[in-house]
Amino acid sequence: MDNQNQALKIVEQGFHMTLGAISVATETLQDEQQRSRLVAEIQEELNQRAQEWEQKGETTAQEAREFVEQFINQGGDTSSQGETTPTSSNNSSATQTTSTGNDVPSRLQDLTNEVATLREEMTQFRESS
Repeated sequence: MDNQNQALKIVEQGFHMTLGAISVATETLQDEQQRSRLVAEIQEELNQRAQEWEQKGETTAQEAREFVEQFINQGGDTSSQGETTPTSSNNSSATQTTSTGNDVPSRLQDLTNEVATLREEMTQFRESS
């Protein structure tokens, strides 16, 4: 009996929650001020995200450009071991020490992973809006 009462209570709560959500949605659609405020909030959030992604994209593009230029300029010269290259990852903005030759694939993989992360964030944002 206790399980039946709990199940009934859960169904009743779900019904009330759904009814309340529909009521709020209806009021928002009918009230021009609420609707305008909601649209403005969504647009503001989208603009903030777009600016954030643009800055991150610029940083990533600049890092990739510097990496490629460095790789081309070194052209197999192994005399400059232990050169430091700034990185900006999601976890930290510390500098990372790279050596020519062995760490080139590693750095390229890091940049590829960062681009993939940006794509995932964009996809998640599109799905949530």
